[in-house]
Amino acid sequence: MAHAKDVHHAFAEADSRAPVWGELSRDQRRSTLARFSAGEIDVVTNCNLLTEGFDEPRVDCVIMARPTRSKLLYAQMVRRGTRLHPVKKDLMVIDVPITPNASIAGLAQLVLICPSS
Repeated sequence: MAHAKDVHHAFAEADSRAPVWGELSRDQRRSTLARFSAGEIDVVTNCNLLTEGFDEPRVDCVIMARPTRSKLLYAQMVRRGTRLHPVKKDLMVIDVPITPNASIAGLAQLVLICPSS
């Protein structure tokens, strides 16, 4: 959680950003995500809240600043940005190497999960 807050503070110099933390009320989280969906907020940071079940097609950048050993969980988190949207041209995935540990999942392992045909 501390790392997610540090990432949020790094974006705090931008005009359009907002955190989504577990300590926010459900109404505050919904309001923030509705503003993101409407394009009023450009950056949303979170810690384990939008990992599963979050579906916002506007997401065009995913910064993976959370280590996991699970390749499937990593793929699921990256997929938050793979939804199509009329104004979205591509998806940028930034993989922040927290540690050089080879057992941590990353972009290179996704090629092994989803090989091209």
